[in-house]
Amino acid sequence: MEGTIGLVAWRPVAAVLIALVVATCSASATPAPAQTQASTLSPGLEAPSAASSGAAASPTSAPPAAGGVTGTWSGTWKRDPPLGGGGTMTLHLQESGTNVAGDITAQGSLCLTRPGVPLTGTFDDPTLAFKVTGDNLEIDYTATLSGTTLTGKLAAVRCPAGVATGTFELTKS
Repeated sequence: MEGTIGLVAWRPVAAVLIALVVATCSASATPAPAQTQASTLSPGLEAPSAASSGAAASPTSAPPAAGGVTGTWSGTWKRDPPLGGGGTMTLHLQESGTNVAGDITAQGSLCLTRPGVPLTGTFDDPTLAFKVTGDNLEIDYTATLSGTTLTGKLAAVRCPAGVATGTFELTKS
């Protein structure tokens, strides 16, 4: 008799354990709510994202875009000795992906003698690199973006007035 009473006492415990195992297996086979919702939407509609539902974004989300260099930049430039000199500089820049196009005006320059000379380059945040070519000149520029300031260097590789280097600092207007 004792063996029968012991077995009867374990039946409720065994039933609870079996129910837990069945519930766990069933839960792992059921799609998550977002998966169920996405699969029942009409074509062209998307399930709400984690961001719109208030949930944290996934770690693979792209960081927000930085300030970029599109716009008008103005400030000063100076030529390194032995030539010396300098003046004002204005850039009009437009980004398209990592490519940059625009124009440059550098008052006081012996190489850039007319306003709005075309330029092309690249921007890989925070580094801007661009080049001015044509009219028997080639000038390379590199700059670093920090907030609304571009600080950089120039090197006239080929210019009717000669080879020169210098620096510039521009702010976005």
